[in-house]
Formats: sequence, C-alpha cells, structure tokens
Amino acid sequence: MQRHKYKIENPSHELDFSCYDGETVLEGALRGKGGTLRSGCASGGCGICRIAVLGGQWQRCGVMSRAHVSEADEIAGVVLACRIRPQSDLLIQEAAHRPKANIFWKKVQS
Repeated sequence: MQRHKYKIENPSHELDFSCYDGETVLEGALRGKGGTLRSGCASGGCGICRIAVLGGQWQRCGVMSRAHVSEADEIAGVVLACRIRPQSDLLIQEAAHRPKANIFWKKVQS
C-alpha cells in the first residue's frame, strides 16, 4: 500500500517539507529540513507552533488550547501545527501568538 505524501510550503521562510498520512504538520517539519517551525510541547497546550493555513485541506487531530487558538481562529485556518494532519498539499505561514499566549510564555521563562 502506497503512503500519501503531502507537500507543505512556507514561502515566508522558503521552507518546503513533506508530511505522510497520519503525520502532523509539526512532525513533518521536524523530520524534514531542519524543523524551522517553532515548536514547544507538541501536544496542543503551549501555542508555540501556531500557524495560518493559507491553502489546502487539513484535519484536526487533538485538542488545541483555546488560550492560543480561539474557535474563530480555527475556522479561519489559524491552528497549531502539532494538532493538524494535512489532507492535501498545504500553504502555511507562522502566525503571531495571541497576547494571552505571550503572557503565559513570559511567566514560564521567569
């Protein structure tokens, strides 16, 4: 059985990598060319891997902290790379953290 391979493009970082069936976008980035996507907990809680999906289809695969991705964000394609699996080739870009996420991150760093 042949595995599907999806191309993930991030033009703002001139980054292309691939994801296989069942693999999250973050897993593909880390396995691929150097993991240039920011990453933290890899379990949907920290918000560090927040991205905007500009094109393509994806499927949610776990809980995304609403402190980092609101329901409206998710509908608009702003998601956590550790919590989505591509269903087609994707065009992505890193998305800014929500202010609440920045406050949380600063507290953790103190």
